[in-house]
Amino acid sequence: MRAKMELKIIHINEDKTSEVYSSADCQKLIGLMNEYYPKIGFIKPWVVYFVFKDNQVVGTGSFTGHPKTKKLKLHIGHLKNLKDKALLLLNVKNL
Repeated sequence: MRAKMELKIIHINEDKTSEVYSSADCQKLIGLMNEYYPKIGFIKPWVVYFVFKDNQVVGTGSFTGHPKTKKLKLHIGHLKNLKDKALLLLNVKNL
């Protein structure tokens, strides 16, 4: 049985000191969102998400912005040490 994946929004000024975000990738992404959100706005659900599996950040997911047509565009990422194709597909399904 596969572990359940969960999405958690990366909020403005997310707590970078949390142990779960200790990886360099998480730290970098949180820093980028602190710069990015003030420029484009923080409008749910059109924000960036961490993807958790077994209480560990394994990737990211986001919409590329509010849809201007009837099509959604997604951005899916994974941490460098996790390149599981099935994980990426589940990430898309969760978004």
